[in-house]
Amino acid sequence: MKTKFLLLSALVLGTVLSIAPARAAADKSAAPVVVKTVPENGATGLPPGITEIRITFNKKMQTDAFTFYPIDDTVPFDKSMIASKPRFDKEQKTFVLKLNLKPGTKYAFWINSPKFNNFRDTKGNRATPSQLAFETKAE
Repeated sequence: MKTKFLLLSALVLGTVLSIAPARAAADKSAAPVVVKTVPENGATGLPPGITEIRITFNKKMQTDAFTFYPIDDTVPFDKSMIASKPRFDKEQKTFVLKLNLKPGTKYAFWINSPKFNNFRDTKGNRATPSQLAFETKAE
């Protein structure tokens, strides 16, 4: 009985160990995705003024390039809005940027886009394009 248990345990452990490297390899080549934003996508009633935008990915990211791009020309976006140097946190998973937001304004941005793909993980995989939209309250 003890021998059967040990053989079964060895078989299960061997199966798990043979699957683990394949799963790890697949995870390394998978595109990173946004798992959280602050403010949340679709948020309304945000106070105008300086607001910290935080975009968290599921993987460590390269810290030397990014694409945070307006979705269309109706979104007011220019360099005067940027209130801080873009950066990543210590874990290299959260992109942080402070913006000076205008009152009563809708904002919508690509996080990467079909054309611009500068958010990449440390292996060079492009992040899946996603969008962040929010609105400030009128004064």
